[in-house]
Amino acid sequence: MPIADTGRLKIYYETHGRGDPVLMIMGLGATRHWWYKQVEALSRDFQVTVFDNRGVGETERPKAAWTLGDMALDTAALMDHLGIDSAHIVGASMGGMISQHFALEHPERVRKLVLACTTPAIGFKPPDPAASSLLTPRPGIGREQAARDSLKIMFVPEFIEQGGEEISRVMDISLKWMAPARSLMNQIAAVMQHDTRHRLKDVFHPTMVITGAADILIPPEHSDLLAELIPGARLVKIPNAGHGFFIEAAPEANQHLLEFLRD
Repeated sequence: MPIADTGRLKIYYETHGRGDPVLMIMGLGATRHWWYKQVEALSRDFQVTVFDNRGVGETERPKAAWTLGDMALDTAALMDHLGIDSAHIVGASMGGMISQHFALEHPERVRKLVLACTTPAIGFKPPDPAASSLLTPRPGIGREQAARDSLKIMFVPEFIEQGGEEISRVMDISLKWMAPARSLMNQIAAVMQHDTRHRLKDVFHPTMVITGAADILIPPEHSDLLAELIPGARLVKIPNAGHGFFIEAAPEANQHLLEFLRD
């Protein structure tokens, strides 16, 4: 199994393809498996590394609380293990928050930066209350119901109603790799401290901010603010797509990613 024993954390990772390195950081409670649409598309041109954040999947699960800065250090440690001096960094949701900390604290290790469905400050514009209530563990709710509820905050209703292969695959991933309650709460606690608004003027890397225009978990206004605060950032909003636009609108999302990373 590809485990990076970094000395601070044992991190499960996978590397696909060849070319310039791309490191992809997933969001709250989610594992590397959620990047399946991007791994398939990007690994034809790039060396794509996906991994499980601390606390989820097959990466070590520390009991003590941690910060997003700790998770940025995990990313740096994984790159050290892989012998990668610098890479394109792609982060979604919480992964986008980690990516901001990484770009600010390890700027020499970032080539280009992609911030997907994320925010510069978790308290800037609250999510839909019904959506945020589904994020935390709820006593008495079974695993399958929790997985089905998560669809509501990830995708637009039309995508869910269509069902089919993608919904089945997402459900399989959710059920098999559901985050332990302690780890999920530790990740939530780290996210709640996130605020980079006063520092983003120092991000000098070519940056693309991309989101679904119908995201109810991290509303598109967060992406507007990110693009405003990061000098020269490119802003992309994908119509009729939600927080999980990288799955429900994968062809369009991947086209934007490839064009930006190749440019």
